[in-house]
Amino acid sequence: MRRLFFAFLVFALTGGCSIRPLPQDVAGAKYDTWDIVRRIRCEMREAIITYIDRALVARNLGHIPPFGQRRPGLFKEMYDQRDKLGPDMKKVIERYDGALITYDFTFDITENNNLLATANVGKAITRGTFGISLTGENNRERHNTRTFRISDNFIKLVVEKDEQDFCVKWDIRKQDVYAANYIYPITGNLNLAEMTGTFLDLNQSGNLTGKDNTPPALSDNIQFVTRFSGSINPAFEISPLGSNFEVARAGITATGIREDKHSVIIVLTLPPENTSKAVARNSQIEIAEEHIARQRVIKQNSDLGDIARELRGVGR
Repeated sequence: MRRLFFAFLVFALTGGCSIRPLPQDVAGAKYDTWDIVRRIRCEMREAIITYIDRALVARNLGHIPPFGQRRPGLFKEMYDQRDKLGPDMKKVIERYDGALITYDFTFDITENNNLLATANVGKAITRGTFGISLTGENNRERHNTRTFRISDNFIKLVVEKDEQDFCVKWDIRKQDVYAANYIYPITGNLNLAEMTGTFLDLNQSGNLTGKDNTPPALSDNIQFVTRFSGSINPAFEISPLGSNFEVARAGITATGIREDKHSVIIVLTLPPENTSKAVARNSQIEIAEEHIARQRVIKQNSDLGDIARELRGVGR
């Protein structure tokens, strides 16, 4: 019986958890970092294609087949033959040829795994029982923050990325770019079609302007917080006790809490007109940096406001 108790205690104190929490550790999250980024870029690609299709239909120039049903090289052929689409459509395509998409990712993951083992060791004596209580506790926290930035060009994302190789073959359901994930949202549809459509519509007819005559830009800070928690509390008890010391009662309480904070700041920027590609690119990068910094300040101020409201509530 003593061996059973000590084996039980060792298990309680040496249970496992993630050494370095990662997105793919979560049950049901089928994506690692590369997959998450690929899926978001595929959704952005589809958002741009949706707008192109809308423009083609409005001008009676045909219709783009749905995702997964397009022949290889379709968009390269359309781009190379844009003169045949008419001056209006050609102007739209060339206007957004150098448009830049910047994605600024932050994955902030915390995992807590706590184990509490208790046991009462005792024996029967002449007029009752004699016992000793033993407790062992092991509390562990793991934290991992991953940040990185990726950029795409509007036309290159559509024309140069092979749809079958980059998007379709990784999409088990063939509908991944349209499917939401309500449990782990960063891996599901982010409704980037709305963001892209708004940016393009504001540019085309809404007089979207930049700061100090810089090219127009639009940014969204998309944030998700997902929490998982669980506990288990098995126990056993022996009665009556014998005349030798033995485990009278033992139990273990195991709790696990994981919090995943995901954010992606997406900035859409047009290139300045009448400049070289290198100069335009540098200008767009600077604009994206300003938008990302502004979004972070807004988030920080929002967090401070939440803390202040909580403190006022506690003080009442």
